[in-house]
Amino acid sequence: MLDADVFAGQMVSDVPPNEDYPAFWRSLTRLAHEISQNNLAVVFFSGMVPEQLLANTDVLDYFESVSFLCLTCDAEALRPRFIRRVGSGSDTQRIEAAVDRWGRFNDVLIDAARSTDGVDAIDATRSVGEVESDVRGWIIAKLQRCS
Repeated sequence: MLDADVFAGQMVSDVPPNEDYPAFWRSLTRLAHEISQNNLAVVFFSGMVPEQLLANTDVLDYFESVSFLCLTCDAEALRPRFIRRVGSGSDTQRIEAAVDRWGRFNDVLIDAARSTDGVDAIDATRSVGEVESDVRGWIIAKLQRCS
């Protein structure tokens, strides 16, 4: 299990002004291929849209299957979370901008889950424990299907 954001900070293709997300995911797909040659499954945790990875059809041929799990969370659930994270006395405009940005991203994820094969969604408006249990169950089910 790898946090793709750790790699993103080190890869010039993923930071402005050269935002080339398909190239970033091509590199991580190659890394996953190298790891999987040791009979290991690879799970990336990241904020991304499936199409950013799916654009790399050439390297995806290395894998029997690729699946995506989108954690979705509407703006009404995000707002109090952002307020708790940064403090209630923080800049309201900054909080609303974050809620708006992540709300739009949420809409893209929901659309991807509806329209793209191999993409599932889990409602993350619930408690962390409930979401963790669902994510863990999803990963285990995917691993069992592959073995």
